[in-house]
Amino acid sequence: MKNRGLLIVLMFLPLMGFVQTAGPTDEFSVKWGTPHEFSKKYNDLGYVGNMKDGILQISLNRKADVLIQRFSTDKLSPTNLLSLDIGHMPDHFVPDLFTWFGNYFYMFYSTWDKEAQEEHLFADKINLESGTFADDPQELIVADKIAGATIATGFYKFSTANKYQFNFSIDSSKLLVSYRKQTDIKDDSKSHDKLGFFVFDRDLKLIWGNEFRMPYTEKMMDNNDFAVDSKGTAYLLSKVYKGSRVEKAGDEPNYHYEVMKFGQGYEEPKQIKIKLDDKFINDLYLTENFAGEMVCAGFYRTVFKSSNISALRQLNSDGAFIVKIDHNDSLYNVQKGYYEFPTEILREFEKTSAQNKIDRQEKKDEAEAPGVYLRKVFLADDGSYIFVGEQYLVIMKTVTTGNSVNTYYKYLYGDIYVMKIGADGEMAWARKIPKNQEGKLGQGGMSFKYYWHDGESYFFYLDNLKNLNLAPDKAPYKHMDGAGGYLTVCKLDKDGNMTKGKLFNVRDDDLTICPANLDWISPTVLIGRAANNNQSKLMKIEHLN
Repeated sequence: MKNRGLLIVLMFLPLMGFVQTAGPTDEFSVKWGTPHEFSKKYNDLGYVGNMKDGILQISLNRKADVLIQRFSTDKLSPTNLLSLDIGHMPDHFVPDLFTWFGNYFYMFYSTWDKEAQEEHLFADKINLESGTFADDPQELIVADKIAGATIATGFYKFSTANKYQFNFSIDSSKLLVSYRKQTDIKDDSKSHDKLGFFVFDRDLKLIWGNEFRMPYTEKMMDNNDFAVDSKGTAYLLSKVYKGSRVEKAGDEPNYHYEVMKFGQGYEEPKQIKIKLDDKFINDLYLTENFAGEMVCAGFYRTVFKSSNISALRQLNSDGAFIVKIDHNDSLYNVQKGYYEFPTEILREFEKTSAQNKIDRQEKKDEAEAPGVYLRKVFLADDGSYIFVGEQYLVIMKTVTTGNSVNTYYKYLYGDIYVMKIGADGEMAWARKIPKNQEGKLGQGGMSFKYYWHDGESYFFYLDNLKNLNLAPDKAPYKHMDGAGGYLTVCKLDKDGNMTKGKLFNVRDDDLTICPANLDWISPTVLIGRAANNNQSKLMKIEHLN
């Protein structure tokens, strides 16, 4: 860490920001729907919805129909059940997306024409009153073989899923559908990706579409993120290695990021390189802001001579950065460009041994936030940025007993790091939300859901009750996934002041919930599923202010 003069000013902020007065529990109401069974013959495709059109649970039985179960938004009870006949669908179609776009509710689905050796993507309108598809599905894209994941669609019958990626512009006026072509070249050092980009308006009329050969080989290039702006221009964020696929060469990063720009009339992508001096980019997020500029924001790590590849893979972070691409495709930093995590924030909610280690690192300008992954960059309507990161670690242990070798995994979801950059380009505050979640079966009920409302940030996660009023000089107690816990809501107000509250005890009702899977269906309502044995019920968390 650097800028110690700044840290002298900031060192008092964590204690000022840690306010455990009245918690945010009273700001929310929790409502439960009527328990209902879910047929094992159907594949659950999840929930979609909004407060106007209602909440819909969608499921599929390939031999029967698509079921759309509507729920009332007030009582959360099942109302009318729609059965959509899929007899007109081609064999082994793959449902890709159910969504509202423009004024209609669509099912996007894809098929493979074996005889013609062609991929087809369709959009079919669904009438939610009559429970029927439109008479004439709209064909959006026809292409050669597209890469994806193989899934079973029948007895010894398979199809390719996840072939298409769907991205919407910030004003929901444009839809980008992208895909990657299959290649017969098996050597990644010789093969170049060929990607398709097709942009549609609100009526699903094609604005433009084309396929582009990437300028780097698959071995030297990773495709990280796709985006489309409100003008219909498409973007690809890529990580590009130099010479060999290693993270560093000497003390310098051996890679850079590029934003590749695609549009109508382009024969090849326009390349905009992003390189942060001598810094490693750990995570990067690409989006359009409300001014129509493309923003790249993420976490970075300074290169130290003492660093090694193992440490880099843990994604230790010095702080956050923001760069913008203006209307002339020029790259520039936002104000200071780089924003370090204050050392006092790193020391909070840590054991004494960890605090001492941070102090030693700080003397060498090497203090970092350990193992922090970027989970969210939120662009507020006042022009500020909220960075949200989470500590994440997977530990593998192999045990040999006689001739038997067993491998065990431990998944750790730790503290949440939050930083706010004001519209003036200055760091407004940085905070650490303590949590210590551990599980053995992947994410499960761990991690968190971020919710923003009127300039204030809220975090929903399962936690140990002992952490509710945890002092800043104490490390958080462990919460074991699947062993109950309290659904906790942690609030950071506009000034970064922290308060917490518990919404309910999961064990009281013998429920299984996954807070990270909560979905916004309005600016004030989140919905999720609570499961109990063979039954499930809707959960609605509503912000009352």
